[in-house]
Amino acid sequence: MTPDPSANRIWTTLTAAAVGLPDIRSLLDADPDRPIHSTVNAAGITFDYSRQRITPEVLDSL
Repeated sequence: MTPDPSANRIWTTLTAAAVGLPDIRSLLDADPDRPIHSTVNAAGITFDYSRQRITPEVLDSL
């Protein structure tokens, strides 16, 4: 049986963090370098999460 993710402490933290997140346009306008520091390269794969509604605070809580 798959465990219920909402029973995990991190679920509560992420749910609370999601409540006040700005929209993508606001995030990009506030930080023009967002695409630069929101891109990760590993094993020849590039992952650009700059257009996701995620902030450094949310990442830190993971």
